[in-house]
Formats: sequence, C-alpha cells, structure tokens
Amino acid sequence: MTSNRPALAVRRSRAPRPARTLLALVLGGTLLAATPALGIATAPPAVASSPRLSWAPPTLTDPITIDVTSANRDLRLAPGQDYVLRMPSTPLSGAGGLIVNGGDDVVLIGGEITIPSGVGTVEGANRGLYLRDQTGTVHVEGLRISGAGLGEGINLSQPHGAVVQLQNIRVETVHGSQAGHHADVIQTWNGPRELRVDGLSGATTYQGLFLLPQQHGAVQPQRMDLRRVDLRGTSASGYMVWRDSLSWPLTLSDVWVQPSSTGSPDTYLWPRGSGAGTQAWPSVAVGVPPGGQFVPSGLAGTGYVSPGYTTTPSPLRSPVVGMVTGARAAGGTHYTRDSSVELTWAHAGPAVTGYEILRGGTVVATAAAPATRTRVPVVAGSNDLTVRARSASGQTTTSPVVTVVRDTVAPTVTRAPEVTLRTGALSASGTAPITVQWEAQDDVRLRHVSLAGTTQGTFEPARTVAYGSAAGLGTWTAVAEDEAGNTRSASTTRTVSVVRDTSMQRTGTWSTVSGTAHHGGAALRSETPGSALTHTFTGRAVALVAQRRPDAGRAVIYVDGARITALDLNGPEASQQVVWNRSWPSSAERTIRVEVEGTSGRPGITVDGVVTVG
Repeated sequence: MTSNRPALAVRRSRAPRPARTLLALVLGGTLLAATPALGIATAPPAVASSPRLSWAPPTLTDPITIDVTSANRDLRLAPGQDYVLRMPSTPLSGAGGLIVNGGDDVVLIGGEITIPSGVGTVEGANRGLYLRDQTGTVHVEGLRISGAGLGEGINLSQPHGAVVQLQNIRVETVHGSQAGHHADVIQTWNGPRELRVDGLSGATTYQGLFLLPQQHGAVQPQRMDLRRVDLRGTSASGYMVWRDSLSWPLTLSDVWVQPSSTGSPDTYLWPRGSGAGTQAWPSVAVGVPPGGQFVPSGLAGTGYVSPGYTTTPSPLRSPVVGMVTGARAAGGTHYTRDSSVELTWAHAGPAVTGYEILRGGTVVATAAAPATRTRVPVVAGSNDLTVRARSASGQTTTSPVVTVVRDTVAPTVTRAPEVTLRTGALSASGTAPITVQWEAQDDVRLRHVSLAGTTQGTFEPARTVAYGSAAGLGTWTAVAEDEAGNTRSASTTRTVSVVRDTSMQRTGTWSTVSGTAHHGGAALRSETPGSALTHTFTGRAVALVAQRRPDAGRAVIYVDGARITALDLNGPEASQQVVWNRSWPSSAERTIRVEVEGTSGRPGITVDGVVTVG
C-alpha cells in the first residue's frame, strides 16, 4: 500500500554511546517513569493494574519518536532504525487504522485505534493495526482496538524474521462471516520468527487467532508463545484458534475460548481431529477464565499504565542476515551451485567481540568484530545457516535461520518443444498461428524455461505453452534453468507449410475469387454440394484456412477418408482464417478432404488453403 500523506514529522532522540537511551515519555496519553536500563519508559510497579508482563521492550539505540496522528498513521520507517511510536491522547480513528512499515526495534505502549462503520470493502480498510517488514523486536502493549467497522484486529507480515511482542491487548468485536470477510483477532501470514503474547482479550463474529506464518513467505518460526489469552465468539463464529500443519513450536498457558458451540473441538479448533487437533492445540480451555477477562475493559487504551516486566531485555540484538552473495533467492530460500557463499549481516548490539556462523548446529566459519561478512562452506542439499554474535561477557544471540540449498544437478526437459497449429488469422507475411508446448522439471526447484525460435520468451515453471506464428523450416529450443543456475536444453525442428488452395486437388465445381483479402490474392469458392478440395501431406498437424462470412455454409472435413466434422463458416466476414486444426503425436502420410455440404439457404464456402506441420 502506498501513501499520499506528507513526509513524517519526527523528533529525534539521540543518546551518547554506548546506546542505552534514557526516555521520559508520554505514551498513550500517560506519563511514564524513565527507565535507563530498558531504554523505554515504564510505569513503576506500585501503579500496576495487572500482573507484571513477561517480556520487556527491547533496548533501543538512538530511537526516533514519532507522534501518530490521524494525518500520520501510514508510517514508513527507515531500515535499521529504532523507533518509539507515541499514540494520541484520544482514539485514533479512520479506515486502515495504523500501518507500521519497516524499522528495526519498534515500541508502542498505550493508545486506542477505532475503525468507524462504512469504511468500504477496499483491502485493509477494516484493519486495526498492521505490522510489516520490521527486522528487530516489535513491542506493542496496552493497545485497545475497537469500532463498528472493525474486521481485522492485528495483522502481521514479518519476512525478515522479527520478534513480535503483544501484551495487554484488548480487541473489541471483529466483524465478519464465512460467506463474507473472514474476520480475525490476530492473523499472521509471513513470520514472525517469534510471536509472544501475554494478555489478550478479543471478541469475534468469525475467527480468533489465525496463524499461518508461511502462507506468503518462508520464515520458520522459532517459537509462538501464547499466555493469558481469552477469545469470545458468537452464535455465528467459526474457528477460535487456527494454525497450519507445519512444524513450529507452540507454547500455551491460560488460553481460553468461548466458541459458538461447546460441542466437538472440531468446530472451533483447527486442525481437526482427536489426533492432529489435540497435538496442535493441546491445552485450550473452554469458557471464561476464573478471574474474568485477562484484559478487561478500561485496562488497555489511552490511559494505559504499564505494570512492568518480569524479565529485562538482552543487551545483545539478534543479527540479521542481509545478503547471501553467490546464491539466488526464491521463496525465502537461497540456491547455489557453488561450494560456498558469502554471508553479510547487520548487528546493532553493543560490545560484540565476534561472530560464529553455524550450519545446523556446527560452527563452520568465524569472524572477529567489527567484520560483518565472511565466506561459508555449504554441502549438497539444504544448509540451515545462522550467525551467532558473542559479547565480551560471553552472552550470545543468534540470527534467524537462512536456508541455502546447494544444487549441482541440471533440470530435465521431459518433453522437447512440440509445434502444433491453432485457430487464428494468417499474418500479412503469410505465417500461420502456432502453439508450442514443452515440459520440464527439476529435482529441487525449477526457475523458468526460456524458449528460442520464431516463438520466444521466458516462462514461469508452471507455464508449458506459448503462442506465436511460423512458416517454413524452423527450430525451437527450450532451455530449462533451475534456481541454482543449472541449465539443460532440448530442440525440435519442424516445417510449417502454408499450402494455397490452387495446390489442392479439385473435384466438382469451383470458381476463383480474386482480392487482396485472400492468401496469394485469390481463393476458391463453391456452392455445389459434394464439390471437394483434397491435399495429401506427410506430417503431424493440419489446419484449414477459409473465409468466414454471414452467408457461408458448412464445410465437411475428412481425414484419411474418415469424416471428422461439419464446420459452419457462418459469421462476420474475415478472410485467411485458420478455422479448424488437428494434430497427431507422430508424423505420417495423411490426406485431408474439404467438401461442400450445401447448407440450405447458404450453400457456398470459400477456401484459402491448408497449413501442415511436418
């Protein structure tokens, strides 16, 4: 989504290095106490209105503070930069809610987003909060999302493997249905590397949590940790919790649902079944938590005060691998033919003394700080690479996994290009419309197939057909290339012959019709039933070229004496049209016969010739 809003008005907060920033901020309209160790303002425990939260905000380095307003709510944040987002003291209202694009570590504490009714059906208009493309840790706390037009609570797209912390969040009813918009309290379709939820109360008329972290990406979650979550459905709601069937760790603690029916878990837990369903959602309780909603009305919102945290953030940040040189990226994985690749990473944490690069769990390369790149050996097949940073005190932090596949086997063209004829018009130069088909496959991942000849182009792996025109002798070559750059080709030579009507054997009564609209300046026309044109050829495809016109009748087509069809040529006037075609898997001598049927009231047909492929 693009934005036509003016450039962001931001206030920079710079701190001396090492970068532990002291902030005394008003977040969500509430003055919070300054906390130097965390680099973000938090409330003292004495004023806490809920239990301490599990995860503290990340330590920020030279953060920029942005005031979110109704005119400044589609935020485009700089890569590698830390931010504090300060919500207004009154609810932020409007279609699309708050969109946060980019940034490294991002912190938002307190505030309310409301989606009014009548926002329309444009994608994203009914969304409360959209977090996209961050690289560090995103910390959202004490936020209330509401409104009559609310259809999505929080959506996540984190292809760079960010960590997302959602704590003390209240999402009022999201509105949707099975037949219409599939409303979700939280939906993730690309990452994150870790999803941490502590304190979430939400209501829905359709779905609650919808966790498909690899629906539109390849980030493999290291953990999804859900604590103190309660979701309320209605009589029409569907699945309260939904996850894909891929293998990623899921930890649940105090997760409660109130579904439309408390019968079979298959009606509100996905995957279904006593086996997969029980394993996927092993400890979901049905009903209301004994102490009531975890985030009751009034806790989250514009007057929010943080209760503090049971843990402090690590002074080290997880490195982010920014580039894999010598490999080609596709679908979140990198492919190479070489025995090594060069990794480049970024790391903003303080006091790093060096890095280790691991393949699986084994160290295969090292680099001393401040270096941020090194060459890494890879073996045949899949290589899961991580960068581990180490501080002077021995603390470590590890980047998300980067998968590099070494592939030295070329793809296979399982079907060389085959040329057949298709309907359409002869070109001004007398070339006939053709279809070229091929098939290719690879044992790992096919990138594309390039076609050379009179029909040219580069086609996606699923594409196996192209359209063009040809006349005379030609060669068509299909070059299959996999993601690692291995190639293999296959070629076919064929002759496309455009045969004029005057070269066909005639029986019965035919007259010559002259004019530039016809191939070669003339065509043969007959209105006598049983009159025929015959042509014998050696080949694997044949097509009839004729004229369509409002008073045209039907042509009966025979191949090797067998009646194939009675083709009606009635239609808007058009000459030099390929009106019928037939192909066979191998070349042989064949005879085509075109006969006048003598259709009542419109007996005549006009023939320009035939086209063959040999």
